[in-house]
Amino acid sequence: MAETAKEKGITKKEAVRQSLEVLGWDTPRSDIAKHIKEHFGHDMDLDHISSCKGDIRREAKQKKKKAATTKSPAEKSETTKPLKSAGISFDDIESVKSLVERVGADGLKRLIGMLSK
Repeated sequence: MAETAKEKGITKKEAVRQSLEVLGWDTPRSDIAKHIKEHFGHDMDLDHISSCKGDIRREAKQKKKKAATTKSPAEKSETTKPLKSAGISFDDIESVKSLVERVGADGLKRLIGMLSK
């Protein structure tokens, strides 16, 4: 008889993670619950699935952030070198991107117009 996911020690959170890899992040929670029940043998309510999805997202974000902060000195100097044509560093570009996300492209254009006068 085949071993179930419970017997193999696959947690509910891991079952959600694997289901998301197969089904995708936009899959409705009810479909994820069915997939988990069929493939892993776990019964999960919809709120628990949402909680696990949030945890998985946060962990991925932290892992990505940690990887970005553990760059070698050579990588760090490479990303802060100014662009040859305009003398703009990647840090400058990241700052502009952050402003665009916060105030929008039109808001940033207005700000630049005010500062350039």
